[in-house]
Amino acid sequence: MKNLGFDASISKFLKEINIANENYKNILDVGCGTGVIGLSLAERYTNSSILFTDINKNLLNQARNNAEKKKIEAKRLFFGISDITTPKKITSTNSIILKDATFDIVATGAVIGYSQNQKQTIEDLLSLVKPNGYFINIEMNEGFFGKMVSKKYKYPIMPLSEIEKLIKLNGFELVSIPVTTFPAKLTRTCYVARKL
Repeated sequence: MKNLGFDASISKFLKEINIANENYKNILDVGCGTGVIGLSLAERYTNSSILFTDINKNLLNQARNNAEKKKIEAKRLFFGISDITTPKKITSTNSIILKDATFDIVATGAVIGYSQNQKQTIEDLLSLVKPNGYFINIEMNEGFFGKMVSKKYKYPIMPLSEIEKLIKLNGFELVSIPVTTFPAKLTRTCYVARKL
């Protein structure tokens, strides 16, 4: 996917979405993979600190390497092992539990489907957002290519209408934004939700 320009198209899309242009300080990239979402936000919010979490140590190392390539200061970046089923529990050298209302932005991209309890994972992620902060989920869409890629990667996704309902029930104002950059637009949609 990276060779097809997927990462670059996600990064470009994140630079274009309209979220309040505030001086966000604390960002969480959950299930970060190679770090494309968190690093894009790090470039946009230059005074922020970003916590990258993933279950795969090799992906966390790739995210760290990508940050170096982008010349993002290492002192702004933190990395921890976490399973999407329990996204508040982070391990590195010590185990910590993330506290509610800690982050200005909690972002994720097509990883919630791997949770053993998707509803609880979404509620946990939403609880980590500060008032007036944002939850950004660049999720698999329900179009032909989205379904095809989900099947290939054995990614069972909760119906998008249920995700939308859950976000609203947890006190967020939700905007669904179609991903417009190619090739990401073939498989992804984006939810931007502000905590009221």
